[in-house]
Amino acid sequence: VESVAYPADRFLDDRQLQAFVAERLPGDAPFLLIGESFSGPIAIRIAASRPPGLARLVLCATFAASPRPWLGQVRPLLALPLPIPPARMLMPAMMGRWTTQDWTRRAQAALAALPAAVARARLGEVLRVDATADLTRIRVPTLYLQASHDRPVPPGAGTRSTSACHTQSGGDC
Repeated sequence: VESVAYPADRFLDDRQLQAFVAERLPGDAPFLLIGESFSGPIAIRIAASRPPGLARLVLCATFAASPRPWLGQVRPLLALPLPIPPARMLMPAMMGRWTTQDWTRRAQAALAALPAAVARARLGEVLRVDATADLTRIRVPTLYLQASHDRPVPPGAGTRSTSACHTQSGGDC
């Protein structure tokens, strides 16, 4: 098992992240690719490129296109050098009643490791991404895992992704 961590010190757009991950794929053995949350569109694009050895794709609590398209209106504000709110303020909106001190500490550590400019740029990518056309080129069995109470990625985001895949590919995914 290899987990690919994105560089925290600099912003890479989704195409650059796709290349970053693709360089780390095994070239000599079958593998399973998992794309979770922000990594879903990147995993979709990699799977659509049909890398040698890709046997399965798992998409977990993710999206092919922005899960909250209406928030695209605020994207220009992300260019402002505003600080990222503290985790204790973000967690109730993200996890609701499932917020715990442990999860808040984990989120705080993750946010502390990421410069605010990189976090804002990644959020901007989430607001503009659209990898739905890539779903039609995926030729491996694909599993979509949806959280039952996911606030950042609502159920409709997964439904739109799987519907696009089935509609455009004839139901092969």
